Amino acid sequence: RFECFSPTSENPSYSNTINYHNVHDIMIDGNLLWVATYSHGINVLNLKTKEWKYYMRGDQEGMLNNNDIFALFKDSAGRIWIGTSTGAFLFDRQTGKFLLQEQIGLHFISDIIEDSSGQIWFSTSDVGVYCFNPRTKECKLYPHDPADPRSICYHKIICMFVDSKKRIWFASESRGICRFDDKTQQFVRYGMKDGFTNDVIYKILEDNEGNLWLSSNSGLMQFNPETGMV
Repeated sequence: RFECFSPTSENPSYSNTINYHNVHDIMIDGNLLWVATYSHGINVLNLKTKEWKYYMRGDQEGMLNNNDIFALFKDSAGRIWIGTSTGAFLFDRQTGKFLLQEQIGLHFISDIIEDSSGQIWFSTSDVGVYCFNPRTKECKLYPHDPADPRSICYHKIICMFVDSKKRIWFASESRGICRFDDKTQQFVRYGMKDGFTNDVIYKILEDNEGNLWLSSNSGLMQFNPETGMV
């Protein structure tokens, strides 16, 4: 059965329903469905009781500093990370507070992933990507350098993806994609020079044959990561 959740004019308080129609990300945490909205914070639906809980911007310590939520991610340790248009947060399950990750700064966070070694990656729309090690607390920025072809492909990264060979891929707004080389700490770029029909890439997925599928401004592309060609 299909069930639609949307705010209605008949329920102006938005109690016990989703509080806004513009949804940017969703995440499952046990029986809880976390919903990231634009301008209305985080909605959390209890899938068993059908009750809703809301986390909104506030001035008190431990509250979100912004209601524009673009990324939700639960890592292998069960930690919940939140990406907003003004920084990243870690949700403290014991206190219910949101802890601002000051080492990342107040950047627009577009996506969050975890690599095979447990590091958390945050993509931004203005400075490239951050790699954060939760164990050592080390945080490293990988910025885009127009003069260095081995830097990340662009400062506006839309999404990230870890493939079956544990390689990390990055999709950019107008410079194609790139792959991170952990040994050299450098990036390998792919784009229209390699046969891409467009360099605006929105999503990366992998099929059972190891091919990467890329959604773009000019349709869908199948990319062979071994040959580097579409």
